[in-house]
Amino acid sequence: MLQLIKKGLAAFLLSIVTPGLGQVYNGQLLKGIFGFGGLLGLFLLSTAVGLTHSFNGLIVHIILTVSVYLFLLGDAVFTAVRQVKVGRRPTHTWRSYLVGLSLLLVNVSTVSGSVPDRMPGVRAYKMTADSMLPTLASEDRIVADVRYYRSHTPRRGDLIVFAFPYQDHPIYIKRVIGLPGDRVKIVDQQVYVNGQQISEPYIVRDPAAPSDPFGDSFPPQSQEYLQASMQPEWANEIFQDIRDGELTVPPDKYFAMGDNRDHSWDSRYWGPIARDKIFGKALYIYWSKDKSRIGQTIR
Repeated sequence: MLQLIKKGLAAFLLSIVTPGLGQVYNGQLLKGIFGFGGLLGLFLLSTAVGLTHSFNGLIVHIILTVSVYLFLLGDAVFTAVRQVKVGRRPTHTWRSYLVGLSLLLVNVSTVSGSVPDRMPGVRAYKMTADSMLPTLASEDRIVADVRYYRSHTPRRGDLIVFAFPYQDHPIYIKRVIGLPGDRVKIVDQQVYVNGQQISEPYIVRDPAAPSDPFGDSFPPQSQEYLQASMQPEWANEIFQDIRDGELTVPPDKYFAMGDNRDHSWDSRYWGPIARDKIFGKALYIYWSKDKSRIGQTIR
């Protein structure tokens, strides 16, 4: 009985560490390889068909993955126990150790991290501020498509994930307002692009926020209107792109702002974002303290 428990527990623990490793322990090398390969293939297939690019698809992907995982785990334990009962002891050769180590290394290198981070093509991020309210709140966890902009150009209204061009290059998320070549200005909190006021149903204003002449009437008319909160490099460059009271977005750059307009440090204060800094498109919220927000598509 002790041997039976020992073998079953060993197969169980190895399968927990890496799916397919329990089969290798039982001497079933091909079964372990194909089991692990099938699970890895499921990850790749989910990305190929865009399954994980929606919240419902993510749930389906998790259910399928867990089902396959539990099948491999149960099969490994069942086989280990049966081998003890029939008195069969698998022989472990150098091939067994090579296959087991290979599966372990592949598992560690490709499927580590949080659940969304384990899927090719998407990545999870956690909001750390309220600059994107009401669309995104602090502590919201979102999934972003990190391949989308390899074949698409950012469009006005997109919520983009990008590397902040200054400091230690933290990851930011903002909404695209101006495209390369667009003329942008803000008059009494109303945003105009190429002379036309744009509709912004996604923004929120804070009546209690202190007056901000710079952010509410942009771009500045002269040096005296510059703010201490501006990124120094942008303060030195901003007037190069201002013509007739409008800011012209430079080539290959994008002007972006937060939806929580009165509490957002954005392109008004540190300038447009270079195209090569943009690497993700926000898709949906997969976790939030406000449970009613879970599963919302980000628009």
